[in-house]
Amino acid sequence: MTTEVGEAAKTEIKSISFDDEEETAPLEELQRAYPGADIYVNGELAVDFPEDVKIPLQPKQMVTAQLVGSRVKFDYCSLDDAIALMIEQYAVGSVEVKILRS
Repeated sequence: MTTEVGEAAKTEIKSISFDDEEETAPLEELQRAYPGADIYVNGELAVDFPEDVKIPLQPKQMVTAQLVGSRVKFDYCSLDDAIALMIEQYAVGSVEVKILRS
């Protein structure tokens, strides 16, 4: 048995605040700025149209997004999933974004 050690991964943490702004624009900007990186969203945002947020249930998977009243809570939600959930939503609040690059 042999093993190989790869390069060290780099982690960057950013905070993004929303003041009744369309949420997907800053998240899509992160996607373009860090191609190939694993990006996860943590935090909670109040949204204007919670009835339009459709969170798919995935059996035997960690719950990474929840809708509680008019708030969407993210817990290590992938950036792609967060963008898909928040299309055409205006949000208030802030989220922490973890960017993992190798």
